[in-house]
Amino acid sequence: MTAPLLNNPVQRLLTMLTPDAPRKLIALAGVPGSGKSTLAARLAAEVKALAGPDALVAIGMDGFHLSQAALRRMPDPESAFAR
Repeated sequence: MTAPLLNNPVQRLLTMLTPDAPRKLIALAGVPGSGKSTLAARLAAEVKALAGPDALVAIGMDGFHLSQAALRRMPDPESAFAR
């Protein structure tokens, strides 16, 4: 039996968005280039289309594993540190 989130992820996320529900953090894990960011963006877009623009936020975690020195060398260090 598959987990409910995998059967219909958009509907499952919508059921979690009740007015009295506490904020939730959902993490996607996988190897680089496996589509985590793409999946998160698509799910967020679909949920926002149904529940409103502030219903869900997809936040990328690119760079969390890099040293501060590596982040400083990026084209936009301020953005890199913010992520």
